[in-house]
Amino acid sequence: MALDGTMVTARRVITHLRACIFCFAFCGGAGWGLAAEFMVSTTADAGPGSLRQAILDANTHPGGNRIRFQIPGSGVHTINLLGPLEVITSPVVIDGTTQPGYNGEPRIELNGAAAGLTPGLRIVAGDSTIRGLIINRFAGDGIRLEGLGGNTIAGNYLGTDASGKAARGNRGEGVLVLGAGENLIGGDHATNRNVISGNGDAGVYLLNTAGNAIQGNYIGTDVTGTLAVGNTNNGVILYNSPDNDVGGTSADARNLISGNRGSGVILTMNGSSGNRVRGNYIGVAVGGGAALSNAADGVTIQGAPANVIGGVLSGEGNLLSGNGKAGLALNASGATLNVAQGNFIGTDASGTFAVPNGYAGVAVTGAGNNFFGGNTASARNIISGNRQDGIFLSSGSAGNTIAGNYIGTDAAGGKALGNLYTGVALADAPANTVGGNAAGAGNLISGNHYYGISLSAGAVANVIQGNFVGTDAHGNQALKNRLSGLRIESADNTVGGGAGNLISGNGENGVFLVGAAATRNLILGNHIGTTRGGGARLGNGAAGVDLSGAPRNAVGQPGQGNVISGNGDAGLFIVDAGADGNICAGNRIGTDASGTFALPNAMEGVYIESGKSNLIGGASLGSGNLVSGNATRGIFITNSAWNILQGNWVGTQADGESPLGNMFHNLELENNALDNVIGGSGRAANTVAYAGSIYAGIRIRNGAKRNRIDGNSIFDNGALGIDLGAAGVTPNDACDADAGANNLQNFPVLTQVIGGPTAGIRGTLNSQASASYLIQFFASPECDPAGYGEGKRYLGEITVAAGAGCGAAFLARFAEALPPGWAVTATARDRANNTSEFSACAMALAPPPLRLASDGNGLSFSWPNTAAGFNLKQTSSLTAPVQWETVTNGVVHADGRFTVRLPRPYAGSRFYTLLLE
Repeated sequence: MALDGTMVTARRVITHLRACIFCFAFCGGAGWGLAAEFMVSTTADAGPGSLRQAILDANTHPGGNRIRFQIPGSGVHTINLLGPLEVITSPVVIDGTTQPGYNGEPRIELNGAAAGLTPGLRIVAGDSTIRGLIINRFAGDGIRLEGLGGNTIAGNYLGTDASGKAARGNRGEGVLVLGAGENLIGGDHATNRNVISGNGDAGVYLLNTAGNAIQGNYIGTDVTGTLAVGNTNNGVILYNSPDNDVGGTSADARNLISGNRGSGVILTMNGSSGNRVRGNYIGVAVGGGAALSNAADGVTIQGAPANVIGGVLSGEGNLLSGNGKAGLALNASGATLNVAQGNFIGTDASGTFAVPNGYAGVAVTGAGNNFFGGNTASARNIISGNRQDGIFLSSGSAGNTIAGNYIGTDAAGGKALGNLYTGVALADAPANTVGGNAAGAGNLISGNHYYGISLSAGAVANVIQGNFVGTDAHGNQALKNRLSGLRIESADNTVGGGAGNLISGNGENGVFLVGAAATRNLILGNHIGTTRGGGARLGNGAAGVDLSGAPRNAVGQPGQGNVISGNGDAGLFIVDAGADGNICAGNRIGTDASGTFALPNAMEGVYIESGKSNLIGGASLGSGNLVSGNATRGIFITNSAWNILQGNWVGTQADGESPLGNMFHNLELENNALDNVIGGSGRAANTVAYAGSIYAGIRIRNGAKRNRIDGNSIFDNGALGIDLGAAGVTPNDACDADAGANNLQNFPVLTQVIGGPTAGIRGTLNSQASASYLIQFFASPECDPAGYGEGKRYLGEITVAAGAGCGAAFLARFAEALPPGWAVTATARDRANNTSEFSACAMALAPPPLRLASDGNGLSFSWPNTAAGFNLKQTSSLTAPVQWETVTNGVVHADGRFTVRLPRPYAGSRFYTLLLE
């Protein structure tokens, strides 16, 4: 079946549909081979002039015979049958409209109360017409068509009294079609309308028959279409019957199928395929504005494949509203490859007001590979106002596609017309697609009273793409789902990916993953909390993404990051026990889509509580998140362990340089934040900059320990770059005996820094005795106003060992160029990964100038004695790695200079420099 709803198999054309049924050649006599006309002139059960006699005569006369009525007197004429009428074995037209006084309402009534176990009229001849009769109170069907087909049933009241307003039901079906095909029940003009109501079983029952058309009828209502005169079972049943039409594209071809005690229309068994149910009003009164419920579903597809409910052409969509259960229900595995397009399900005919179905708008149970909607506006279903979910898939329903629909809004997509439960609910329904990556495939799922979309237990491997969830059709205004946009309690689903969703304006979270079963889900390329395009705020009421006890999910990945901004709480929550092993990569959190302007989340960019071993960012290209512009902290971790923060830009624009600070600390770790890692080598280093005016780049509070701060670029924050414990610099203490945030690890003391093409740094560390420490060095264009540095550029690291007296002196040399005048700072980290604050700044001095003099006795090298700690080095090659050797000749101190005299060099080149040692 194609996505536009056209059928793969060719449909048979009903050739006998015609505007006028009076297309026979008549003659006055009964000549052999010519059509004959028989007159009914009495209401007697039998005898001359009776209907029984006319049928007997017509059966003996081949050809297109006609039975007319000329019963004397006015009003309705009732024929009280005392036994079964003869089976019609020769084609005939029985035309009650010929009764004098006919004015559009039948005047001839067949009362079968005393006729025995029989249908009212049984036709096996084919090519016959029954018009303008009232057929009621038979113990069998009102009309039974079997044998040959091509019959027309038009303008009758089948199962009501003569007024068409009260039930006088036949005990069987109103019309039963057995095998005979190509019949027309009703027609596409108001004069052809049958009222088929009040019967003891279905209104119309097609059994093992093909190519029939059911058009323009009132089935289950009174003649006005405003009151229920329900058939005891379904309005229309198609049992093992293919290629039939129920309805049409014009208003006159529309069936009104309402007030029945079962479903409006039911298609059942595998043979019921290729049928079209289109243009009908099912479950409402005639104007389409008020409910006139079928007690069960509007349309039920029970194990029947490849049918079309609605269509993409003008007038093909059905109104499926006001029913006691679902608007459209698909049940059992055989209900596959069906298409529903262009329908209004749960609304009035204009799509403006709710006329709710009692259950879901669309309910799919154990049925797969069906298609709801399409990629064009004409294929769109409006599924709104229902008393449960808009669409509900359950019990193994797999491979279904829900595309291009408006679910929870009016037909214009501008106002909420919410389903009372969730817009789209999947329960134990795997591998379905909601939306798609083609243009127009996304659904508008907004205004619903629970969630926009929910995936509960067993709803695995589904794809949610290209939808607007919580906004209007333009993506610029909120039409909130009252709770979260998406709630996921299952595994291996993809939200976004090939086409991201817009998930904004919802009452709670944008995306809410709950519990241990919500694992291995991918949330990729969505805009969550912004308008369409990601240029302005349209926040969800709580978090953008909330992972509550949900493990091993991916929120973004390189090249497919989300924009998570403008939300009413944090951008990303990772909370509750079990929220472990999640990855957050490549996202923009707190900014617009360009990463240039702030669209702040009202609280943190990322909030982690009780979650372990989560990765925020990463060391690979494109893994880092931009976490900037948020109204409180950029990233906050409390009561959480072993989380890794790498490769992120926190507080900058997307260029990693321009300011876009978070309002409070860029990163804050609070009580029981243990063994976390912030940074690493190369791309794993974070950029942490431009925190608010009194806030630190990284703030670690008491109770947070063993947190590793490694290799990051930290600059231009409002307060310290790294702040442990109480606000402000925590002084070193002898042998580092104090405790607190990161054990209040002592920072190094820098005593000498020499810049230039290489860097040399001398200093000391006083910390716990007989322990080793990693010291990292950083450079910045200027020192922090506190006098204790930040560190914009990582220079390198060394390991030192404190002796028994707690002290260690060090000298570090790096091949990194260091501009003289820059500020250099350092941090110390113990073996448990407790990292210190930055040291006090030391300004980089230019290396001392080395002067060379030559005389007949050799070479003389000298430099100012103000530059302590330098030694003269020599090498014969500058090819990397350069192997410098110390010149062992003695140094003479005189006239304010250090001097070394050397004999003339041997053959070949020789190179000399000063290095700090």
